[in-house]
Amino acid sequence: MLCTVCGTLNDDSSQICSRCGSNMTFHTQEHYEYHQVYNQQPNYSQQNYQQPNYQQPNYQQPNYQQPNYQQNPYYPQPERKDPGKVLGIVGFALSMASFVLSDGILLAIAGIIVSAIGFKKSKEAGFNNGFAKAGLISGIIITALLLLLIVFFIIIYVIMFLYTMGPSAL
Repeated sequence: MLCTVCGTLNDDSSQICSRCGSNMTFHTQEHYEYHQVYNQQPNYSQQNYQQPNYQQPNYQQPNYQQPNYQQNPYYPQPERKDPGKVLGIVGFALSMASFVLSDGILLAIAGIIVSAIGFKKSKEAGFNNGFAKAGLISGIIITALLLLLIVFFIIIYVIMFLYTMGPSAL
């Protein structure tokens, strides 16, 4: 008996194929012969035989319209990030630090510059950066006050210098 799976010739009394181990009692010899004839490929090498012209069927895809989704108020849209927010906070911190530290005018000027950059980036992205505005305003006010204080001390120093020179210097 021939195995229907691998085609190996086995004893007629065997129930399992000696080569592949498939069950031989399930399929009969007629079943195997039927599949051998059915699975044969046609011989296209004959001169009078023309190969059949198979055309691929043209399947039309269904044309579905995309449903119109409305924005759900329960699922908020992701927020855009403000590109100048961090610079605005740093500029504000530099302006405020100029009150405390001895190099106040340098920190105030640095706060003005950093706040201006942060404000510009925020404005270009369509955001209102409050820290950058506060950093600009406080930096400008502190710089102006420190410059006035420096001018005041210079005037005091000049007056004291001239006073020590005596009445003839005035």
